[in-house]
Amino acid sequence: MSRLWLTIACVVILSGCAPHRSDLASSLVSNQNTSLVAWLQQHPAFRVASDDDCNCADDIKEMRESGAWGKPMPTFQPYSKIGDFNHDGFDDLAIIAIRKDDSSQRKFLIFNGPFSSQPRPPALSQDTYPAAALFYEPPEHPLIIGPFESEGCIITARNGRYILDCFEG
Repeated sequence: MSRLWLTIACVVILSGCAPHRSDLASSLVSNQNTSLVAWLQQHPAFRVASDDDCNCADDIKEMRESGAWGKPMPTFQPYSKIGDFNHDGFDDLAIIAIRKDDSSQRKFLIFNGPFSSQPRPPALSQDTYPAAALFYEPPEHPLIIGPFESEGCIITARNGRYILDCFEG
């Protein structure tokens, strides 16, 4: 199964809002899910953001049909990505969580792999703004967070930490 399908599975299972929930449940890698579920249990006011939280159906459709870099991304999800963001050879999980009672309060989380049955805290937990979405197309493009049609912030791993390099303007 592709990384993007695993990403969709994480979002669908944890947000409980997509109609194809049971179809994707079998694609979920439970060890990837363990740390995220533990974080959500420790932060019950939050849930994983879904496409509906974006209020950007046209942008999502454009990404799926044309892509950000001229390559269609049919399984594009604005709030979750799986990839080797810290370049250690293991897949990591990036998610945007949203506060249940205030959709303007959001957290950007990265959980580093390798994943095991034991949950671990996120390597990055940072407040983010409501318009933020995640973009990732390896190997040419790193993980980026920002609104659609913006320069956004490039997320890089340096010395065991994630750094957001943001562009002004």
